[in-house]
Amino acid sequence: MIAWLLVAWAIASVVVVDGLRLLAALVACRRRRAAPPTPLDGASIAVVCPFRGAEEGARSKHESLVDQRYRSLDVVFAAEAADDPGAVAVRAACAAAPERARFVVSGSDPRVLSGKARNMIAGWNATSAEFVAFCDADLALSADDVASCLPLFDAPRVGAVFVPCLFDARGPAGRLVMLTATVDASVLIRAAAAVDVLPFLQGGLMMIRRSALEAAGGIGVVADAISDDLRLARVLRRAGFVLRATARTLVHHTPKEGAGTWLARYHRWMVCQRTDAPAGFWLMLWLHPLVVPLLAAALAPARARWLLALAACALLVELAYSAWVDRRILRPLGLGLGARVLFRPVANLAHFAVCVGAVLYPIVHWRGRRYLLGTSPFKVTAV
Repeated sequence: MIAWLLVAWAIASVVVVDGLRLLAALVACRRRRAAPPTPLDGASIAVVCPFRGAEEGARSKHESLVDQRYRSLDVVFAAEAADDPGAVAVRAACAAAPERARFVVSGSDPRVLSGKARNMIAGWNATSAEFVAFCDADLALSADDVASCLPLFDAPRVGAVFVPCLFDARGPAGRLVMLTATVDASVLIRAAAAVDVLPFLQGGLMMIRRSALEAAGGIGVVADAISDDLRLARVLRRAGFVLRATARTLVHHTPKEGAGTWLARYHRWMVCQRTDAPAGFWLMLWLHPLVVPLLAAALAPARARWLLALAACALLVELAYSAWVDRRILRPLGLGLGARVLFRPVANLAHFAVCVGAVLYPIVHWRGRRYLLGTSPFKVTAV
């Protein structure tokens, strides 16, 4: 009886997860509607850029915010201290367009856990714009990226819009991360956006309707969040608002980094997902299409032959899926992985291991502080 339950579990893991991947791929490859024209003026928009320290090429990245073509737009840079090392580049960008860019200091509020959350809150409170966009300080934008979000707010039920951001990571560890984060995200976003059921936001460049967030609890909902984008998505959806993504795509170029750096970052992502997007997290953990059949084969040796064959089929499906995504979606964006898609099984096993680690060690080390994340989105404490 137990052996058959293990077989059923293995079959369910492959059918559910790989079935959802293939369904998402089919939806994602449908002909996309033409993107609405990008406006040059209209409703008031503020772009809040929380920063800490000086990013590589910081001044040009900040100026890409200030140089957006949309006219009714203000830019608010926010840091915890006036003498932050990144303030030099920020002040230079503000001096280039003092009529639309300014620098605010958030200070230290003990009620807010992280410096980024303090900066986001300070930036939000520094403006009364109808729409507030948050942009990561390490991104360089094209001239119409911010305005491209606005046409998707075509109904009051739309609470937030983001520009999808995909990783272009250098080095062996970064390429492994791309096989899960970039490959899967590129398909999921396209498919979910096509049927208007996006379950999350990406924080690289996201725009929030002020009235929607105020109705959902206000900007203070991020006060104890480490993953502000997942928290905002969760509260907006609970309040009945829809999330959307633009047809545009941002590429986040990251330099070659060691495996330890990527492991810490990926662990943080998974712990945050376990806290603020638990459905997807537990689906990945309990229905892993490679690990579950292998585990079942080890526990039910009498059925091992069939279970190993099932694992092999699942592996072939994922390799074909990854190769399709690489050719159809990533290569046109200059992110092609080529023969590296063959490392997808290694990436899958690493992803599972990090998910287990997120359960066993739910402590995040981020920006010099340690945070304990509970299973509820409102159980995050500094330790």
